[in-house]
Amino acid sequence: MSEQPPVPPNTALSNPQVIAAIIGGIVTVVVAIVGIVPAIINSQRATPVVVTATPVPLTTVAVVLLPPPTATLVAPSATVPPTSAQVELTPIVYSSPTTEAVQPTPIFPSATATPAAPPVQTGPTNVLLMYDDVSFTMLNQDTRTLSFEGVAFRSSAGEWEARRWGPSIYNSLKAGMCLRLRDASVGQRQPPAPCVNKIYGLQEVGTPAIFWRNVERFDVVRNGQVIATCAVADQQCAIAVP
Repeated sequence: MSEQPPVPPNTALSNPQVIAAIIGGIVTVVVAIVGIVPAIINSQRATPVVVTATPVPLTTVAVVLLPPPTATLVAPSATVPPTSAQVELTPIVYSSPTTEAVQPTPIFPSATATPAAPPVQTGPTNVLLMYDDVSFTMLNQDTRTLSFEGVAFRSSAGEWEARRWGPSIYNSLKAGMCLRLRDASVGQRQPPAPCVNKIYGLQEVGTPAIFWRNVERFDVVRNGQVIATCAVADQQCAIAVP
């Protein structure tokens, strides 16, 4: 006898109608769930609370206008000034610091104040200054050699320092000898009679050094101190140089 193969069992899953029924049931369940979910969500939403504000009633204010007050004029009455016996003075005491700074009273020069007088020569003079429009000459009238160290001639027109005559000249002017300045814009000029053939030093200068021209006075200064003031109109001035 030949051996027959076994017949496969007939199960429900092998039946196409059963499979179609199962799939249809699943689809029906899914559709039902999709329809229920929105309803559940809407039911969980909070119900909005509506607040209604009740307006506050306005209060009526009555404004009463009063007539302006009537000004009453009072005639001034004559006042009798109190006598000295009726007045009682009450002293007022002000506290002050222990130390009080006293401010100096400023002193202003008067417009009509007279100019200061030229310094008075102390002791005998030993130098003679001679000048005109174009020259200035200094004569040693002493019996010894003089030094003009620190000596300068000043005015509002210009200034000249004695040392500018040169080393070993301004500080060693021998007795009877002269030092001379002359305007460089003019030619040669004859020196004053006492200095003819006695010029120890000569300098030709320009306007900044012509201190004796176009002014009324000039000062003779030594080491910053005025030792003499000379009037230009006099054309000569005797001074004392130690």
